[in-house]
Amino acid sequence: MVRSLSFQLLSGFILFAALLIVLLIAGNNYAIQVVRSQVSDANRGLLDMYTAEMERQFEEVNNYLYGLVIQDPDVQTMLLDNDPGEYYFAKQRMIGKFNVQMNIMRAVGAFIVYRKPGDDLIDITRSPIPAAAFDGTVRRLTREGDLDTRTWFPVEVEGRFYFLRLVGLNEQIYVGSVIGADTLTAAMPMWSESRPQGLNLLGEDGALLAGTGMPAASTQAVAKSTASKGTFRTVRDPATGASLLAVGRKLETARATVYYTIPENRLLANLPNFRRLINWIPWVTLLLIAVYLAFMQQVLLKPMRRLVRGMQRIKKGNWDTRLPVASSSLEFAQLNTTFNQMASEINELKLDVYEKQLLAQEARFKQLQTQINPHFFMNALNIAYSLAGLEEYQLAQKLLQHIVDYLRFITRNAAEWVTLEQEFSHIGNYLEIQHMRFPHRMRYSVQIDPGLSGTPIPPLIVQPLAENAMIHGFAMEQGVFRVDLRAAALPGGGIEVTVTDNGPGFTEELLLAWSGPAGIPERHIGLRNIIERLSIKYKGEASLSFGNGPEGGAVVRLSLPPAAPPALASGDDGEKEENPR
Repeated sequence: MVRSLSFQLLSGFILFAALLIVLLIAGNNYAIQVVRSQVSDANRGLLDMYTAEMERQFEEVNNYLYGLVIQDPDVQTMLLDNDPGEYYFAKQRMIGKFNVQMNIMRAVGAFIVYRKPGDDLIDITRSPIPAAAFDGTVRRLTREGDLDTRTWFPVEVEGRFYFLRLVGLNEQIYVGSVIGADTLTAAMPMWSESRPQGLNLLGEDGALLAGTGMPAASTQAVAKSTASKGTFRTVRDPATGASLLAVGRKLETARATVYYTIPENRLLANLPNFRRLINWIPWVTLLLIAVYLAFMQQVLLKPMRRLVRGMQRIKKGNWDTRLPVASSSLEFAQLNTTFNQMASEINELKLDVYEKQLLAQEARFKQLQTQINPHFFMNALNIAYSLAGLEEYQLAQKLLQHIVDYLRFITRNAAEWVTLEQEFSHIGNYLEIQHMRFPHRMRYSVQIDPGLSGTPIPPLIVQPLAENAMIHGFAMEQGVFRVDLRAAALPGGGIEVTVTDNGPGFTEELLLAWSGPAGIPERHIGLRNIIERLSIKYKGEASLSFGNGPEGGAVVRLSLPPAAPPALASGDDGEKEENPR
């Protein structure tokens, strides 16, 4: 499917269309970013102006309070409280000063002087600040120790938020001021339900300090964003599901942040036509694909399928198949003419080729038949006969089945390549027969690593190695003899088949002689046959090596390169261990 011409042409056109769509969408996003940047710059300047005004008002009151604590003699008199009469007149003078100052600082809602020893508090408040409730709040904060004298902080009194600032002297007397959050933002373009765009004043916990009516979920989402760093961020409003652009400025003199929010859809109000075009692009693309497919179907795909069907009929043996010479293109006309000529020539040669194949198959069959070890075969049949005499019918059936599978592979397999799984299955039959001959003296395992089962190899290329292990490694006077076969992937590609046993292994003289220039002597027919076949099939890139294991026993490694014919049909690609004994 992936390699078909129709798939490649269609996927190429879809890829081109997708790239075009991506470019258009990227252009749309760029235009949106430009608009967003312009709106952000304009509103960021507005936010800076209003936050600067807030900072100025807070700083003005801060300077006045610090001046009272440091320089005002009446504050010192109230702190010392040496003379009740002087203390009384100092309080009256402080009330007068506060009345004058409140006429100057119109944003201030109250001034407070609280002397902790004696719990004496005086205040001057402006409506609608609840004086009694505020007095209780100040007393509670100073009593509980939950008091921040370094900055303005929000407090909630009777459902409204106020900013409170207290400056202490020796933790005995506190001079403070109150500014209502609504008063502080009265002249600012605040957010509202009718106009969901503007400023919001939020506390550090995301609580709404000025009563704009913005949902709590929305304020929490804005507060959790990184917009307080001075750059606009896109925030998903959980209350409406819409996208908001938010930017914030954290106040330096108060524990609060001013946020400016604007719905993102307002930014795109000036791009309706472009957005409609973006929405239509996928449908236009689908229409173009349909027209393109109809055109390609007529001029290319239909003639190509006709040619493929003709080749398939030829492959099935219908040598009389011919294609029409007339075609929609000159190239296909020439291709069909050449196809017809080739089909005629193949038809004339098929009998000669068939006869040669029969002769080659017969010669192959005779060659493979000579590989059957008569001694091994007769012993296996004798065991089956003995098992039948002992009424061990299931074991006898199992042994005979392995013998049948073993002989079937040898006598019927005329293919040039088999899968690794097929080769190992054949070796498994051989080793299982040996195991049933010597059930208490022989064990084996056959293992293929994941992904290698379908790897093509020449047939009967590994079996001689397993037979040599049994012939030269197995001895009845020793303990349990074991043969292990494993196929594993090489790091650089290819596979390595390892045949190990726990027999006596190779002598040092033998290994030295086989690694020399003379190589393996010709009397070792099986090994010489493997080396010659590897040289022909793999052009000298395969190798066969011999050695001994660290604990004794022979180790034979067959390394095959990654270059191989197309994968043949096989079983599962997962790790497989056949009949571990």
